Amino acid sequence: MQIEYFDDPESTARPVLLIYGNNPNDTASLQRAIEALAAGDASDVKIDALPSFEGVDGCAVTAQLASTNLGMTRLADTPSAFQCALEPTAWSQVAGLLEPFTQARPHDAPDVHQYLSSEGPIDWIVATSRRW
Repeated sequence: MQIEYFDDPESTARPVLLIYGNNPNDTASLQRAIEALAAGDASDVKIDALPSFEGVDGCAVTAQLASTNLGMTRLADTPSAFQCALEPTAWSQVAGLLEPFTQARPHDAPDVHQYLSSEGPIDWIVATSRRW
């Protein structure tokens, strides 16, 4: 799956961190990592380090367990590093939102997307293709 950041300073639209691909096994791997956060079995997960995940233009994302929902933010030390910090209940909701993407889809099925988090300054979206 690809991880890509979209921001158009000329637009009024919010920036987007997009994770896209159409492999249910990859999405299931992400879902399991998110479930570990929700259960408190992990304090953070480097999403770009998961098998078959790749950051476009060096994009890196860490999912972090937090005591408050901060959402997706850009880390100050590098322009292509991001962090999504959410409470366990919110991580559980994200895991549930990923469920439809873990199922095999017909080859000719239309592209679909889902907002995983709109907390913070950056929207986080998962999609079956770059054309969300």
